[in-house]
Amino acid sequence: MPARKIRPSVERSDEGMGLPPSSQVGVPIPSSQMTETSQSAKKLKKYRPVGTLPYELQDIINVYIEEQLFSQAISLLMNTLIAGTDGTVDGRTLPAYVSSPQVLAVVATLAVHPSWTNRSREPESVKIANDALFLLKHVNSIIGAANANFASAFKYLGKLDPRDRQRRTGDVTIDGDDDGKFQIDLANKGAIWNLAEDFWAVVGWAFNCSCQYPKRWERWRPWLEFMLDALEDDLQERASMAEPLKKDGKEAAANTLLSESLIAQYCLTVGDGRAGKRRVMRAILANGCKKDLDEFHEIWKNETKPPKEKKQEELVPRKKIDFENEEYGDYMDMDESEEEEEDLPPTPKATTSGRHSRRRARPSSATPDADEEGESSVSSDYGGFQAIQLRQRLIALLTQTSFHYQHAFMEAEDCFDLVTEFIRPLPLDIFTLFVTPSSPWLEPHSHASLCQNLLRPIISSEAPTYHADTMTQIEFEKHFLPYPANYTNYVENARVSLLVEALLRLLFRHSALIVNDSLKKKLDEGIKAREVKARSGGRKLVGLKEAEEEKAVKMLANSAMRMKMVVQVASAQQQ
Repeated sequence: MPARKIRPSVERSDEGMGLPPSSQVGVPIPSSQMTETSQSAKKLKKYRPVGTLPYELQDIINVYIEEQLFSQAISLLMNTLIAGTDGTVDGRTLPAYVSSPQVLAVVATLAVHPSWTNRSREPESVKIANDALFLLKHVNSIIGAANANFASAFKYLGKLDPRDRQRRTGDVTIDGDDDGKFQIDLANKGAIWNLAEDFWAVVGWAFNCSCQYPKRWERWRPWLEFMLDALEDDLQERASMAEPLKKDGKEAAANTLLSESLIAQYCLTVGDGRAGKRRVMRAILANGCKKDLDEFHEIWKNETKPPKEKKQEELVPRKKIDFENEEYGDYMDMDESEEEEEDLPPTPKATTSGRHSRRRARPSSATPDADEEGESSVSSDYGGFQAIQLRQRLIALLTQTSFHYQHAFMEAEDCFDLVTEFIRPLPLDIFTLFVTPSSPWLEPHSHASLCQNLLRPIISSEAPTYHADTMTQIEFEKHFLPYPANYTNYVENARVSLLVEALLRLLFRHSALIVNDSLKKKLDEGIKAREVKARSGGRKLVGLKEAEEEKAVKMLANSAMRMKMVVQVASAQQQ
């Protein structure tokens, strides 16, 4: 496996539509290091400074939260956040005010909690959840994850010691403040940070929902999008700040800064062993099958069930309101429906394998019906295009984390090995979206390294071994372009063709491709070799494997056609 240090972009002439002269067919696919882009520097300047929220306002917000007046609390939080957005004093931007991490933790739970989203019959409850998510997005875009202290607000309590748990759930205050004294369910036993083991447990369950529970996915998808925005922006900001420290030889200070990022904290929770890292990838690629549902189960009990029928509730007599006798009717009874559901019989599990069942000792309603449990039904699209994009963003984030701060997850080279291990066996349709995406999800050099890593185990043993750090047209023609797979079937030869096509597209997209006789010859050789090798397999396939093989026949032919078109377009541009 080559070293994957991301190198600065290669300077290229703008003449001839950006194509290098034929003498420069060794120009490598460029790299665009995240911390060296001017975009990162501009991103840092967008954040407003943060001021201390006046005690009176914080106290009012805390009262609203404790009394479950979430609409009023969110409205006040938004107003204090955006106040003075366009104002300046002596040329300085006015500060923004954000509430405590404890308040933000409640707001983030509210944004996705089933009682306020898919299980609610009241439009007002759904509006509150939407407003909560809207507020969080504005906090991230206006002051950033670091200034808002998302690392403290969005900390999972599954692996914290009892004292840390008490500080977050309200029994003990933090630094003498009163922010940690919430007694409501959303801040304690009903909080996502308390129920989920870690961020990756939530990721796995969310992607299971994308395949099995579309109604629930409607809520998890925007929540996960927000979390990814925060994780990416936070890492980008800290990496930009750490780069000058590294250049000045202050490596320890830079590492401390990066270790405080939200993604670093989430990666550190999985431990040092490879088993924990593999669990992260299983979460990202969870597809709703029995195994994934057993490992990444629902966060809230019965969260995928529909709302309670209104007719049943109408039969219950209304409670009287008598202030003199302290009878408040239904006031503050929001959690009673949840308590009732604790008495419901557990929904049968999809499997009874019981190491996981005994360990959790927790019934789940997250198991699909028996007729929905076929592998083909749950893994056909991996949740659709939006879910695939989120999976790609998570993988890209892991690679960037490994590049900037390898102590949080693993070294960049090992990270690519891990990603390769999980992407390679994906169904061809999904495999295609990762290796030849409609829009880039990895920076060019990393994408090329991933494709090379995916090729090595499956390409013909006749192909010369390639362990360089760059990908040029010369090396592409020598090591990859003319060779078939090392297997006599259409599926593996289609994979090789898709990966070769991805490298060809990268060279073309980044002006590192020259059309000459050598390129045309090697392209034709490779197309023919893969077709011949695929046809030579004589084993009869049945069932899903037969269907996948039939699909691979078309994909192999289409990939060959697209590669020829790329070469034709590149040739026309050179003339």
